[in-house]
Amino acid sequence: YQRRVHGVEEKINENTSSFALPKGLGEEAKTQDQQSSKTQKQKVKLQVEHFLGEINVAGKEEQEVYDKGIQVEFYDGQNAPMSEITPPRPRGKLIGEQGQEESDALPAVSNSRRVSKIDQNALASYSLLLPGLDLNKAKVVPQEPPQQTQKLTVDECKTIMKTKNYADFMIKSTKLVEKALDQPIDNLNSTISEEEDDQDSDADDQSDLVYPIIKFFDKNNSTNRVITDLKWSNRIHELLLAAYSQKEEGNINDPVGVVLLWSLSLKSRPEYHLYCQSPVVSANFDPFSNHTVVGGLYSGQVVLWDLRAKQVPVIRASGHTHPVFSLNVVGTQNSHNLVSVSNDGKLCVWNLSMMNAPTKTVELKIKPKQQVQQQMTQDINCTSICFPQGDTNNFYAGTEDGVIYLCQIHPQSKNDNIIEMYEGHEGPITSLSLHSQLDNAKNLTGLLVSSSFDWTSRLWNPRVSTKSMITMEAAEDYIYDAQWHPTLPATYMSVDGEGYLDIWNLLQDTEVPVMHYKTGINALNKAQWNHDGSKMVIGDSHGSVNVLGFHKNKVGINQEMVDSFDLFVNLSLIHISEPTRLLSISYAVFCLKKKKILKTQLI
Repeated sequence: YQRRVHGVEEKINENTSSFALPKGLGEEAKTQDQQSSKTQKQKVKLQVEHFLGEINVAGKEEQEVYDKGIQVEFYDGQNAPMSEITPPRPRGKLIGEQGQEESDALPAVSNSRRVSKIDQNALASYSLLLPGLDLNKAKVVPQEPPQQTQKLTVDECKTIMKTKNYADFMIKSTKLVEKALDQPIDNLNSTISEEEDDQDSDADDQSDLVYPIIKFFDKNNSTNRVITDLKWSNRIHELLLAAYSQKEEGNINDPVGVVLLWSLSLKSRPEYHLYCQSPVVSANFDPFSNHTVVGGLYSGQVVLWDLRAKQVPVIRASGHTHPVFSLNVVGTQNSHNLVSVSNDGKLCVWNLSMMNAPTKTVELKIKPKQQVQQQMTQDINCTSICFPQGDTNNFYAGTEDGVIYLCQIHPQSKNDNIIEMYEGHEGPITSLSLHSQLDNAKNLTGLLVSSSFDWTSRLWNPRVSTKSMITMEAAEDYIYDAQWHPTLPATYMSVDGEGYLDIWNLLQDTEVPVMHYKTGINALNKAQWNHDGSKMVIGDSHGSVNVLGFHKNKVGINQEMVDSFDLFVNLSLIHISEPTRLLSISYAVFCLKKKKILKTQLI
């Protein structure tokens, strides 16, 4: 009300310099002539009483309502109107002397803003316009006492606690609280001391290249299950996915297929539980959505979970007749597809927005060498695939017979999907990984590393030769997975059936890994780097998921080593005998130092 009153004063002062407001509204009232002030007071009194009568403060019978408020005129000595204003309107309803409620006496602003009780300050504002006004004539509506909340009985509380909405609310709320409690304290002293302690412990640790961070295990869903797939989320970097096989020794009520989503901020339990009616062989995040997870089942179905909906798949689609061993989402934000392969010799392309049936099915077949004349073909039983970065047509496929094929989804000629064949392994291929594009090692892009049941991992340069260039034979059991590091050149990791994690730096040594890390007694069958290569996740045959840290700065890579490795890899001399390999490496380093030979000319 003070803003309204001062606004009145400013408006009147702009229109006249000789008029003064009543006492209490401005300093100019003190300087006016006594006779003029008395006359003006009488006129203002009449106008304000008329206004108060219209809102029925004094119980007037006749009422007059205006849509835009009630105007009060002020006059000078010659009774000439000088300005028109709308005085402040009290908020609420007034009751006259006769006890009748006058709710329509004031112009209504809106029903949502109408107040049922009047503030005493609203009436007091009118005493500023008219000193001596008797406020007892205006009666205030008594405030209704607040309704007391009805207490629930014990049975009613138990009934509410059994509802699904209550359970979902509690699960979501407790996860947020637990994440907040797990966050480190932002204290300067404690942070500095923790960093110093970490540095001291890393210096004394003999395996400082790799260090444990956290272990995930769910007693109800992970016990006696094998990890079949591991993936990091590309959009939420702290979230990872673990797919599990069927429980070896379980009861009929246990879910057959399980996918758990773990968060680094939630250490005691999974972030999400996903179930299905068949063992999950492969699973992956949708890189263009925060709430979609796809899975390949042992029954040959491809399923899709929506994290916003429920724990069971929202879509089930049939396209294969054998287990789906690999799933890849390729393309861009506006145009992307899901590609699935199985050992039934089929490749299916799916549209994630319409998964009733595959949009394209490719029969992967090849003509055996001994039966070329009979024009007979045999299926390619794929166990893993990988796409070059940014490519949606060409891909590499590893098979059960130990051969790697370069294939096309959309071939130039009909029924000619196989482009090239790379032979070398003597057992089924378990994984394929392509070297990422790096600014300091552009020529290493496209190098392929593969792992197999023949206890070896091999390095391939598909641009130069169809034969493997390096064979790493340090393992003494099946090698189940091998993955290139996303940011370091010529560095990859592999896991085997003895429970060892091997870190290979091919710039330093091609015979022995730079790190031979033992995680436990169980076999390791899956491994995956995170987006920047600072962490890795490995899964074993008993359902445990281990997150390990990786010190990238301790690998010891310099540009000279990268250039020399780039040169002799492109020369395709590494697969020769050991003396020739050492000679070629020395010669490559000599050429780089003297700058006498260009790598492009040698290639």
